[in-house]
Amino acid sequence: HASNQRQQQPVHTTLSPPPPSHNEPPAPPPARPVPAKELPLTMFAQPPPPKPPLPDQIEMWMSTQAGMPSHKRVCRITNVCRTSGGRLLVPAWLRDRHTDLVACGLQDVDYALDARNQGPFRLMPGARYTLFSGLAGRDLVSSQVPREHMPHFTTDIIPYILALDLASGTLRSPSVASGCRSPQNACVEGSPIEGAILVKDQVLARPATDWIRTFLGFFSAASFPMASINSEKTYAEAKRLAHGQDPALCFKSIVTTSLATGDLKGGGVFPPTNFLFSANRISREPGVLRGPDGVCRAKIFILQREGNRMILNAKELAQQIAAIGQRQGHRVSVEIVQFDEAPFQDQLNVAQAADIIIAAHGAGNTNFVFMRPGTAVLEIFPFGYNAGPFDSVARSMDVDYAELTALPETEPFMACLQRYRLDAKYVEDLRHRWHVASEEFRARGTQDSLHLESGDEDRGARMCARAQNLLVRPEEVASFLQKRLQQTC
Repeated sequence: HASNQRQQQPVHTTLSPPPPSHNEPPAPPPARPVPAKELPLTMFAQPPPPKPPLPDQIEMWMSTQAGMPSHKRVCRITNVCRTSGGRLLVPAWLRDRHTDLVACGLQDVDYALDARNQGPFRLMPGARYTLFSGLAGRDLVSSQVPREHMPHFTTDIIPYILALDLASGTLRSPSVASGCRSPQNACVEGSPIEGAILVKDQVLARPATDWIRTFLGFFSAASFPMASINSEKTYAEAKRLAHGQDPALCFKSIVTTSLATGDLKGGGVFPPTNFLFSANRISREPGVLRGPDGVCRAKIFILQREGNRMILNAKELAQQIAAIGQRQGHRVSVEIVQFDEAPFQDQLNVAQAADIIIAAHGAGNTNFVFMRPGTAVLEIFPFGYNAGPFDSVARSMDVDYAELTALPETEPFMACLQRYRLDAKYVEDLRHRWHVASEEFRARGTQDSLHLESGDEDRGARMCARAQNLLVRPEEVASFLQKRLQQTC
């Protein structure tokens, strides 16, 4: 089916060092170019390479360190297949280890595979699937397809940066316990990983410079290869060849975990040796503000936006921040930056260079994933709206996280509501709740009664709350900055 093959578009990413700063480690040499490899559409239907399969087994890892819940697992299960609907077909012997599979994050499982015994994949009697073994030399990374929006993709993938670190043997720590189970008591632990991840067609159709595609390329620079599989097109072709039965792509193993990004509370779960960060020369060394000369230096960025959620008084904040640093005897540099159209490399460089980022809520905050441990962020939300996932992204990377709320933009919000066909009683009630919350906020600086990010609210109200521009009380930013500099300097 050569006509259906996607033209491969390798992404060449060179990680240049971040802007110079007195308190940063020496700049590393540029990383080698990183191709983001996409597997050809027909590869899954071809015979697999002649490599002996791994024995049926399940490897499990758990951590007792502070940043990772001990009841959740990272797992690698050999000889599995995945259906078009996301169900995982596993060897029947694992039926007795169902609780382990749940701890590994697997819910939709069918014990439909017979033991391989060094032979081909085989179904148990009565199982009705069509198996494709062309990817049997690959290790599937997650049974789920990551979402296509930049922040959601990142929160889906962060747990697998840890999982692959454990499964590949790169992360070794006294706080990590591991075990292996096999029906033949013949575990082969730590075998090399040749990864494959299912990716949505609309992601792979984007330019090679797209943020997600470039981020996926980071995996290819690591100690094991990683390739992308076009999930929609591949399963569509498999369905065509399956003649009415449910198709399932078979893999050497799957790396899976029940961990979510919100479960990772820092604690060093992503050390400097982590396979992805070290291979791409992204520093995980802690940020240090005070230099050997005793002077405290801080590089602060205000992350501005175009369009809605623009920080209206960004220049005033920058001047105030510089004045605070001068009064306290610190050398503080402040720069206003925008990520809306910025190349991926520029976004990464800012995150690596920053000691503090003050950011409007928005997709650009996904770059918190590249900040160094011990640095800090202050996220600014529009009035009446407060949503993740950037708090979880920051905390998982040992970045100190704080937030504040901008003043209400009542007239623009009410005008925005008119563009939606909202129920009149709902709008009347919302106006009252907005007024009460605004008075509470102006009096106390906080409010707990209005949460328009909630799924219980009308979508139009959520969109209008998100669309507000951000006028920030300078004294709140000053308070945050003074406390931060006192703590770290």
